[in-house]
Amino acid sequence: NPGTWKLLRLAQDLPRPKLLRLRFPPAQRDQSLVLFRVFLRYHLGKDLKSWSFWEKVSRTGSQLNGNKAANSSQPEGESHG
Repeated sequence: NPGTWKLLRLAQDLPRPKLLRLRFPPAQRDQSLVLFRVFLRYHLGKDLKSWSFWEKVSRTGSQLNGNKAANSSQPEGESHG
């Protein structure tokens, strides 16, 4: 995606204080993470063990957030059971 490349190139030249304020849209964040993972795998010759841990934590967090959203859409006093 050209937008992802543009954002990454912008981030490359930003001073650190401004870089900390940079926010990636979800699609570009996901594409950037894929690129970063491929980059690391290529240069290290293997996957990082911490990457699989991060994915597991991220999936769990997404599932928890999805459950909160589902619970908040129900009228008070009702439950999933």
